[in-house]
Amino acid sequence: MRIHVRYTAQVRAAAGRNEETLDLPQAASVEDLLRSVGARHGEAMQRLVLRPDQTPQPSLLLFVNDLQWRPSEPSALSEGDQVAIMSPIAGG
Repeated sequence: MRIHVRYTAQVRAAAGRNEETLDLPQAASVEDLLRSVGARHGEAMQRLVLRPDQTPQPSLLLFVNDLQWRPSEPSALSEGDQVAIMSPIAGG
């Protein structure tokens, strides 16, 4: 299935792009998407999106079709979903 992914802040810098469309297996989850993104874009991206145990970094903000996703919620993705991956932004 095809999933459209948007990146912001440090995640965008690690990916080297603002967005992309990924092909994932039919039964893919948000966690599968993060593993795919980490593998696709290298070690810096992996550290931003995944903890060493391959679970999502708790500091990430993830939105699936404009609704915030939390690890305690179902994580199945569907064909055509749009996922935004954001890292926290600090400033002053």
